Amino acid sequence: MLGLFSSCMGGLFVGSLFFLLTGGSYQSYQSQWKVIPLGVGAGLVGSLIDSVLGATIQFTGYNRKTGKITGKSGPDVSPISGWPLLDNNGINVVSASATAGLTAALAALAL
Repeated sequence: MLGLFSSCMGGLFVGSLFFLLTGGSYQSYQSQWKVIPLGVGAGLVGSLIDSVLGATIQFTGYNRKTGKITGKSGPDVSPISGWPLLDNNGINVVSASATAGLTAALAALAL
């Protein structure tokens, strides 16, 4: 719950900052207020996309030599979950791109 709350607060911060820095007339402020809830939603959805992809697609394995959990496959690594297709950085790129695309599409419809 703390992570979801923090994601929403991060989105609130980014949306509010955009709203305040775009400036302009009173009319522009009236039309731009929607970026604040859009930022909150983007923070929440982006966090959820990243978590779901990380939990399902991202490779996680157990290194029998070191006795540690790892994100890299190898001869001494027993797979736990995911596929050796995307590491944490790849998951971050996919989730950030998906969040940006969804947010841009919603912004185009809402603003």
